[in-house]
Amino acid sequence: MEKTVNVRNADSKKEYLEQFGLKSFIEFYFHNYHGYPCPLNNPQTLSEKIQWLKLNGNLEKFARYVDKYQVREFISKTIGEEFLIPLFGVYSTVDEIDFEKLPEKFVLKATHGSGWNEVILDKSKLDLAELKKKCGDWLGTNFYDVSGEPNYKPLTGRIIVEEYIGKEEEDLKDYKFFCFLGEPLFIQVDSERFDSHKRDLFTPKWEPLAFRLLYPKSEEQIQKPTMLNEMVTIAKELSKDFPLVRVDLYQTANKIYFGELTFTPGSGFIAYDPREYDLFYGSKLDLTRY
Repeated sequence: MEKTVNVRNADSKKEYLEQFGLKSFIEFYFHNYHGYPCPLNNPQTLSEKIQWLKLNGNLEKFARYVDKYQVREFISKTIGEEFLIPLFGVYSTVDEIDFEKLPEKFVLKATHGSGWNEVILDKSKLDLAELKKKCGDWLGTNFYDVSGEPNYKPLTGRIIVEEYIGKEEEDLKDYKFFCFLGEPLFIQVDSERFDSHKRDLFTPKWEPLAFRLLYPKSEEQIQKPTMLNEMVTIAKELSKDFPLVRVDLYQTANKIYFGELTFTPGSGFIAYDPREYDLFYGSKLDLTRY
């Protein structure tokens, strides 16, 4: 099929979906990122199976878990509200936010997408007009039209403002547990997010893994978090009813905070290097569970 639209930005991705449909969107982007056609009729790797899920997994049923405000109820009931990042408010429009009343540091997120957030470390340097424009763009976009992930399609866009939980001169690491029916099989650790993004991979016992996901590994050894066992237990509890979910957690001082749940990690478009790991973790995902 001839591709007649530019698919590099949000507007053209939406146009592509409307013109060619989700299956063609998946096939185009999978080949673009992985370098080979996606075998949707017989997926084997985790990346391939995530594409199958987008078409056949009824992912809309997970919408309330990927909404960054709605999921707070699930977290509160499942592991306790003490694991929730304190919230200043939830807003339908950015104009509802009283920035004068916010502290010098805070985090602003769109509830209906992935990667739509701004970490404000010094409010005095904030370009409010630019931030409002960015928020308006988020609120005016359905994340499904950007990513092709149906779990975001039913969501209504809102903005939440959270407390900044990092400490002075602390590189707040993001611990992402890839879980299969309650069993975390590997941990992705994102660090230096504001500088030179690094990504390291470990087993749940903190044994380094010999593959890469998009970003380079840290030059210095990532220390085992002091509350790793507690985080593993939390990841198990939050993931026990889901065939595949990534549970994101933070540890700051002696406190664990919940980040988000992701049912289609990286939209399946991030290549595993080497690919054998993609095949190994793909073998752990039972598609009949959907």
